[in-house]
Amino acid sequence: MPENHIDQTLDSLSEWSKWITGISLFSASGCVSVLVTKGVGEKNIVNIKLAILFFLFTVVIAWILQLVIAERKQRDTIPAERLVIFSYNILNPLLRTLVFLQILLFLLSVFYLARWVWKFPAVKPVQQVLSVIYDAEQINAVTEPKKTQDVVYLYPGDFH
Repeated sequence: MPENHIDQTLDSLSEWSKWITGISLFSASGCVSVLVTKGVGEKNIVNIKLAILFFLFTVVIAWILQLVIAERKQRDTIPAERLVIFSYNILNPLLRTLVFLQILLFLLSVFYLARWVWKFPAVKPVQQVLSVIYDAEQINAVTEPKKTQDVVYLYPGDFH
């Protein structure tokens, strides 16, 4: 259990970062599957690609944030057991910047995902019906049907 407010804050940021990683990876993979399987309209493809890109940037920032939080937490340990990656002078401003970036990138990805959904076609696509219209000469030129055990088969060559 956290001992003070700083530890509680760092634990909360760490948990948020883990959740945002899961949500972003799930959303990015869903967007990619839609992009690959169903396809996206040419005018709307930019929105889904930007959503995927920002979801992935959010994941990268979340991983870096986890690293910074881990280093920030170990500052309270014995100095000989520390692994120092960032100096203490830049650690707290870096932590704030990463949290801000993570939230901003996630909101941008949600924005572009919502834009893509909003521009989704609201009407059902028109089904194309393939029909062949025969003129009277083609209908009259039909040869005798071929009979096999009381079943009549008409072949495409019969309509020439």
